[in-house]
Amino acid sequence: MSRFLSTTLLTALLTSSSLATPTPVDKTPAKVVQARQDSKITDSSQLAAAISSFPADLASIAAGISVGEAILTNIVPAPGPTSIPQLASDFSQIISTDPADIFSSGAEILLNGFAGSDYLNLINSYLLESSTNNLNLIPPRQPIYPRASPSDAPYSLSESDLRKAIYIPPGFTYGRVPGVIFLPGTAALAGQNFGPNYGKLLKDRQVADPVYVNIPNENLGYIQTAAEYAAYAVNYISGISGGRN
Repeated sequence: MSRFLSTTLLTALLTSSSLATPTPVDKTPAKVVQARQDSKITDSSQLAAAISSFPADLASIAAGISVGEAILTNIVPAPGPTSIPQLASDFSQIISTDPADIFSSGAEILLNGFAGSDYLNLINSYLLESSTNNLNLIPPRQPIYPRASPSDAPYSLSESDLRKAIYIPPGFTYGRVPGVIFLPGTAALAGQNFGPNYGKLLKDRQVADPVYVNIPNENLGYIQTAAEYAAYAVNYISGISGGRN
């Protein structure tokens, strides 16, 4: 199952990245696959060299996947950040290089120790933590819909729609550890933005419980609608966490 998930993700990423890539002279990736399988990647320069060796137009998608999988599995992760400032600094350097290059950014995240020792953490952030259709059955301690307080503006969305956008990871402590709610940027989902980096660090250090609000349509709708998702999530997580904010 894990290999199926990893192959599915790599197929999507590699296919999309190939659309704007020139056709190479040598379309046979077998030598690149073998080279990648035999080479450990321990720093950014080695990672850049590995990625640049992709067959440019991925004439054989299956071979392209083998190259990508070899790169990810041969990465030797660094110990990872030990503080929030270090995490923020390291992560900003990664995404500022080329935020649109998902494969490269994901590999850099893994190399820098943000995703643990297994690249399936990256896949989880795309397939699980980014879900927009979640089942959250626990009711808040006090009613929060249609208003949490008399002064609140009413919601235009149903409570069901607002609640199912919230992804609560397994192991959530319901207030024993304070919750931290992650909201996505434009054209993104919170899980894929923050799951393999900030979310993982907070959970591993038991500093906070990460929760992801995955606004449908990748947060490309009205800002007022996004505000409703955010407001409901704050009230809901507080309501199932004993009021601990």
